[in-house]
Amino acid sequence: MNKDWELSLENIDDEEREMKQVMRYYGDWMAEKANYRQKFLNRNDKGWEKCLFADDTYRNIRIGVCGFFSYAREALNMNYGSERLQYVPALNSNQSNLEGFFSKVRHMHHDTVSRDGTAVAANKSRASAQV
Repeated sequence: MNKDWELSLENIDDEEREMKQVMRYYGDWMAEKANYRQKFLNRNDKGWEKCLFADDTYRNIRIGVCGFFSYAREALNMNYGSERLQYVPALNSNQSNLEGFFSKVRHMHHDTVSRDGTAVAANKSRASAQV
């Protein structure tokens, strides 16, 4: 991760477009997976698995990239009184933020499917009250 990479309102569209182009490369690569798989399955060989991402890994990368750009756009457009954020550093996209939130959810004993929504709503309410 580039610690000097920052997103601002001036560059976020260009950076997102560039990232989509990178992700398109991986999308095309994953689309070829079916061809590779068929070729190797005919020989009962699982060698194809070593040359591609797992479907879940690819999906998680896409979610992470899209989620970070959505988060950055929201943060940059938020008003903090009379001020706004000037930039969102790329280091904000690391997993520490998510792990911290999930740790908080576990601490609240809301780490089940039926209670997870309550934890998210409580966190949003707290965040809204602090602004």
